[in-house]
Amino acid sequence: MAWCLRVIAAVCLLLVGVQSMRQFRGEIPNGYILRIPCQNETWEGVGHMNFGGGGELNPFGRDFLAAGKKWTTNLCRLDSDGDGWTNGQELGDPKCQWRVGRKLPKARSITHPGINNKDVKC
Repeated sequence: MAWCLRVIAAVCLLLVGVQSMRQFRGEIPNGYILRIPCQNETWEGVGHMNFGGGGELNPFGRDFLAAGKKWTTNLCRLDSDGDGWTNGQELGDPKCQWRVGRKLPKARSITHPGINNKDVKC
């Protein structure tokens, strides 16, 4: 019986942890529509290597953490993944004007700021 309670507690902690990471998608422009490259699925853990969230942070995740888990002008202007595009350009905020709660005009292409687009082969 005790092992069962431990398993339930572990699953609850895992679910709470994953949910808390997903909340950060609202802290970046277009965070809810960012897609997995070459697929039509949402990248829910934007700051993580694992598209579902959790585990190792990608370069954007490390920069986001260093920025206090907030979209700042400095974070917007960085090129976290080193592909030649700023985080703002990749997320549809090239002028770094977006703030939480504001809508952006529909961007033609949103790319992942933590995955070097030059390395993506579909």
